[in-house]
Amino acid sequence: MKKTLALLLAVAFAVPAFAGNVLSNVETYGEIETIGFTQTEDAGDKSVANRVLFGVSADLVEDVRANLTFAYNNVWQDTNGDVVDTYLNQIEVAEANVVVSNLFGALEAKIGRQFYGNEDSPVMYIGPRHGNYANIAFLPTMSMDGALLTYQGESLALSAFYAQISDGSDDRLTGLTLDYAFTNNLVAGIYWYDASGSDHQGIWGGKLAYQNEGTKLGVEYAKNYENGVFSYNNAGWMLKADAALNLDAEAISLTPRLSYYISEKDFFAAGNYAPGIAFGNLVGPLSMTGEDWRVFNAGIDFGFKSLEKVTFAFDYLNAEEDRDWLGNEFDLKAIYQHNDYVSFTLGGGVVTNITGDEDDFYVGQLGMLIKF
Repeated sequence: MKKTLALLLAVAFAVPAFAGNVLSNVETYGEIETIGFTQTEDAGDKSVANRVLFGVSADLVEDVRANLTFAYNNVWQDTNGDVVDTYLNQIEVAEANVVVSNLFGALEAKIGRQFYGNEDSPVMYIGPRHGNYANIAFLPTMSMDGALLTYQGESLALSAFYAQISDGSDDRLTGLTLDYAFTNNLVAGIYWYDASGSDHQGIWGGKLAYQNEGTKLGVEYAKNYENGVFSYNNAGWMLKADAALNLDAEAISLTPRLSYYISEKDFFAAGNYAPGIAFGNLVGPLSMTGEDWRVFNAGIDFGFKSLEKVTFAFDYLNAEEDRDWLGNEFDLKAIYQHNDYVSFTLGGGVVTNITGDEDDFYVGQLGMLIKF
């Protein structure tokens, strides 16, 4: 780990020095996230996972910008000695693309290896996932190789892409999205994603979100299809609804929130909805399991005005998988925001009323995120 950080720091200092005469507006960026996880269900299941992202961005010529990002993931218990090659062989190119702006005065094209989507999407996200140990230990930093074309207007946003996921498969992924802002507070969107291998399988769906200073509401529906977009099939579907309310008192700020997620008929997607310290780490993103889920989440974020850098979150979850009851989960987290770039998170939870009269078990997670 020390050698990897040293290498990245050396690149960070060296790139601007030799690129300054060739490139312009050279910037470096990245992050380091380390998360430790433990549970009492399996006394030996204690581990720490780490991910480093480091990137360089620069203008090549007018309206053309290049991006290059390296990713390094490892689980500490899997490290085999201090041989430099052990680390170097685990460094991957996560992004390598050029962005061409002002095409026809209105479009932007990103061509090459890239991340895609919003990290909070339950349906489609390709990129680094944060917040859970399992996201680093078991899910690689996925990218897609392809071309993305976007249009951003005052109220209307459109995107289209054709790509291949960087997971070694031969499947091609095509996507179209449309988002429209009716007002500053009300936004709707529709999307279509198609994976073409031996046949055509994919997802179409829509979402609606409302937000003002005190209220946030959202609902999203998505459906799988098989053997063609317009073919009749009995494929899976998903519905997710969210609500949150901001309450600000003299000594404390409160944000109660509710979320309900349901999927049927083996709905499958590449989303990033993984709620709870226990469920999120032991199951992972729900839509990637291909199982039927019912998850209810009631939580509250709160912070005391006297503790400016510390906020807390309490969550209650219950879950069913394929109509089988899993249990109740109760979590409490504390987040310390050291500054704009560094944060620490400490959380613990208990899972009760487990199916089959199994004993309750406890989980704990400690994380650090540094962005630079």
